Amino acid sequence: MKVLVIGASGAFGSAICGALCERNHEVTALARKMQRPANLPDLHIRRGDALDGKAVMAAMEGQDAVVFAMNAPYHRWARVMPAACRNVAAAASAYGTTLLFPGNVYHLPTGPTPLSEDAAPAPPTAKGELRLAMERRLNRAAAEGARTIILRMGDFFGGPGCREWWFREIVRHALEGGAITLPSMGKACHQWAYLPDAARAAVLLLERRQELENSTCFHFSGDGQADNRRLVAAIETALGRSGIRTKSFPWPVIKAIGLFVPLLRELAAMQYLWDETLLLNDVKLRRFLGASFAPTRFEDAIAATLTAMASQKERP
Repeated sequence: MKVLVIGASGAFGSAICGALCERNHEVTALARKMQRPANLPDLHIRRGDALDGKAVMAAMEGQDAVVFAMNAPYHRWARVMPAACRNVAAAASAYGTTLLFPGNVYHLPTGPTPLSEDAAPAPPTAKGELRLAMERRLNRAAAEGARTIILRMGDFFGGPGCREWWFREIVRHALEGGAITLPSMGKACHQWAYLPDAARAAVLLLERRQELENSTCFHFSGDGQADNRRLVAAIETALGRSGIRTKSFPWPVIKAIGLFVPLLRELAAMQYLWDETLLLNDVKLRRFLGASFAPTRFEDAIAATLTAMASQKERP
């Protein structure tokens, strides 16, 4: 299978490049500046910008699938993401390419019950409205010749480089013997997505794309539903330290600085995702993938991630 990955230098993009290469697929990354990772010697890199419609169209020719994993800093979403989405959708439609999009939960309602794929959208923020509009544009591509797969997930952790900002912020002081920083001190349950599992599930969906309808949505949960007690216990076990002190993320400071810094203002708008429960029901995905997919236990995923992060810190 020939797969074009747009956003290959990001968290999900780098993870799925690795997962595709492991299964001997031919992978091309469309990127402006990306260098080939040392662990992916077979990765092809094609220079280009997702905001350039002609470049996207040219890169997608001859591809069996495209993964639209591009992301942008929060404060640039409104300017960058809709344009890139239009370009990818148009090219996928023109060539009849399968398009996989790693969705998120920003446009879904909070509540104690895990949400299925047909949950009615209720975006509480401008970013939620934008993500909903992107999903709808990509689904329209399915009526124009493409096949669209949307895989919605929670906050990433783990994977190549362990570069996911939120998880690093939670554990960075604990790795140095300090406290765990919690985005909320409440009892809400949070939806996490262990990147190696999420990427593996995405590759399996692409390999079985012919079995899917032209427009399909799946939720990915894995074993990533955790409240503070489970998260802290998993970190303590992985670090071999009990009774680690916890402290609260400095939301008031972020909001104050956000009056002058757009990126932090947009970050502060997402506080509700930590204060309220929002979970995904992935029964549909598990039934479709069956025995070919078994998620990693949350505690084991935390341990693997912290081990990798500690190893990176030790390198000269």
